[in-house]
Amino acid sequence: MKKIVSAVLLFGFGLPGAAQVYSPVIQKAGQPDATSLKTLTEGIYRQAGATTARERAEAIWRFFLTDGRYVKPGFWYHIAGWAYEEPLGEVLDPVKLMNSYGFGLCYHIAPLLAAAWKAGGFEDARVWFLTGHTVAEVYYDGAYHYFDSDMMGYNH
Repeated sequence: MKKIVSAVLLFGFGLPGAAQVYSPVIQKAGQPDATSLKTLTEGIYRQAGATTARERAEAIWRFFLTDGRYVKPGFWYHIAGWAYEEPLGEVLDPVKLMNSYGFGLCYHIAPLLAAAWKAGGFEDARVWFLTGHTVAEVYYDGAYHYFDSDMMGYNH
């Protein structure tokens, strides 16, 4: 009887209506879990062996670099001249950007970097609009440090 009940639960035999699956997670082997910013940053830190604040900030920055010539391509891509077609306008939610799109422009990646740093335990991170470009800064070691995953710039 136990096997029959298991089969009914597993395959849905005899159940009225259709079943719906919400938010399935499909992940490439070795890819950090991007279901939340917290699990993502933990995975990034672990893969990079990052322990100091500077190493952790750089690991997140490198993970989101948009040019595969310099880093192993993986999670985020820059697509110029592209626009989102969402009912409520452009998407700026970090988790939705990563899991639904995976690409965007500087004003998408800078807030994503800031959100990832905050989720990864940094005291503060902020976004700046420079003339025609958006960048992020993260606070550690007593100062803000500029990082730009879109145009691959940084300073310490």
